[in-house]
Amino acid sequence: MATRREQEIIAAYDAWDPEVETVNELADRIGVSRSRLYEVLRRHNVELKTRTRSNVAPNIDSLLLQEMAENALSFLLTQLQQCRDELREYRDRYGPL
Repeated sequence: MATRREQEIIAAYDAWDPEVETVNELADRIGVSRSRLYEVLRRHNVELKTRTRSNVAPNIDSLLLQEMAENALSFLLTQLQQCRDELREYRDRYGPL
């Protein structure tokens, strides 16, 4: 059975719109930490709204993050190839390490 405070937290979460307010803002507004909020929700088997939002469509942040990751990977692969080429030249000139 949920305590009165836990019922208030669950009610606030049920009324919360993730498109309007972040979960951090919700937690601040109701006066609990984010971890406490999720602890109460998990204890009382409340379905999370944040999972369904990310499955609907990718948002700008996730697209930007994906592009940044692809750019970083491309840069690292280029650097790796350059290092391999330099190592090959070194081995051709001086022999194995």
